[in-house]
This record gives sequence, structure tokens and C-alpha cells, in this order.
Amino acid sequence: METRGYHLPMYASRIPAGTPDNTDEHVEKMTDLNSLLLRNPKDTFLLQVMGDSMIDAGIHERDILTIDRKLEPRNGQIVVASIDGQSTVKTFRTDHRGITLTPENKKYMPIKILPENDFQILGVVTNVIRKVS
Repeated sequence: METRGYHLPMYASRIPAGTPDNTDEHVEKMTDLNSLLLRNPKDTFLLQVMGDSMIDAGIHERDILTIDRKLEPRNGQIVVASIDGQSTVKTFRTDHRGITLTPENKKYMPIKILPENDFQILGVVTNVIRKVS
């Protein structure tokens, strides 16, 4: 699958999220969204979120996630995983006791990965894309 870049203007000024400020209209550079959002484009795929188990990590229902298959998951990263044929997005935790997939919503319990589970990391979440209107 080929990914084509679409370059958008990136303005030199930064937009304050607090007190309003003057911004200039000087285009600093043209930015390709692929290069901004994708580290390994050929190994990246998108999924839409269903549910609220990751709400405290800023991941909401209907958000779009970019997932990179090539990245090795590190402790504390958000991953997409398959457990016994069921896919989920959770925070990856590993220590001397093994692997746990942790939801970021207190309503849900962590998932301890057991030796008998058919478990696979499908990729590491690299971006959350959300429509605001």
C-alpha cells in the first residue's frame, strides 16, 4: 500500500492554549502529515476506538489510533494487543511477575497475561486523531 503525502502549511507562530496572543501568518514550512504522524508508514495501520477503557489516557470513543507494528513495546506505552483472539487497546506493563494490560479507567480491571493465553502485541499506539467538530 502506497502512502502519499499531502503537505500543509506549518506556521512559524505557536498558538497559546491559555491567554490569547497575536499570531503572525508567516509560513515556516510545508509539513507532510505522513512524516509528522508516521514513523514507519509501511508498518502502520489505523483503528477506531470503541469504548471508554482508555479515557484517562486521553483516548475517547471514535478516536482514530495510528498503530506501528514495527515498534517494540516498552513498559508504560499504549499498545494494541490480541488476547485469545480478542483485540484491545491498553497500557502495556511488564515486570518480574509478567505482562499486564492496564486500562486507563478505574471502572475496568487490569488484564494479567497468563502462559495459556494466546497473546500477541499487534503494535504500539503512536498517535490519537480526534475530530473536534
